[in-house]
Amino acid sequence: MRPPAMVDARARAELYRALHVGNPGDVEFYLAVCAGAGRVLELGCGTGRILAPLAAAGHEVVGVDRDPAMLALAAEALTDDARERATLVRGDMTRLSELGLGMFDRVLIPFTGLYALDGRDAIAQCLAEARAHMTPNGVLILDAYAVDDGECGPRAAWDSDWETVGTITWRGQEVPVSERNVVPGEPCRVDVTYRFELPEGPVEQQIRHHFLSWPMLDAMLEEAGFGQADARGGFDGEIYDDDAELMVVIAAP
Repeated sequence: MRPPAMVDARARAELYRALHVGNPGDVEFYLAVCAGAGRVLELGCGTGRILAPLAAAGHEVVGVDRDPAMLALAAEALTDDARERATLVRGDMTRLSELGLGMFDRVLIPFTGLYALDGRDAIAQCLAEARAHMTPNGVLILDAYAVDDGECGPRAAWDSDWETVGTITWRGQEVPVSERNVVPGEPCRVDVTYRFELPEGPVEQQIRHHFLSWPMLDAMLEEAGFGQADARGGFDGEIYDDDAELMVVIAAP
């Protein structure tokens, strides 16, 4: 294998943005569920893929992310008139109370952001912080890939090895991308690594996912203080069942 390429934090954020373009219809969905809302909080806002359209639509939006390079790209994604309505905050979505953000009518965790937290304790803390920052009529909305109860129990270790997933366009060049999924045997965990084959060498990015079945997440939402929660199988309100590939959750106090 070729030696890895040496790239800076901005290049890594750009590669992430080029690959992770969301699920079809998610931007339109989040715009719709935020219609009529005042302040909106996006947790794990990344490069501003959801945040920028919300600000452009007239919402006062606060985006929280712990990666400064991602936040720099999010700032660049904002149009001139939207910049005054958007605030980007470097911080941990499990420790929002330290950031002095205020209260929100909508709290969003798009594109499996909840699973990227470091285990169930961190997920529980994030949900509790989200609840604490919601107005009385506030709503939490998130989406993530769907898993069943069997995937959340004891599992044999498994390694997919490298599989080609396609190409992205990055800085004017076509870059092949491969993906590797490793299940270490720990329940509810998969380590996903992406390899970008740049001309100067490969670049790898890993995302560790701690996923949840809907019954597990529903119980955690109740524990965090949410009185109503519903799971759908897509952005158009599809029934959430064993065939669903997407879990869209709407929860209220």
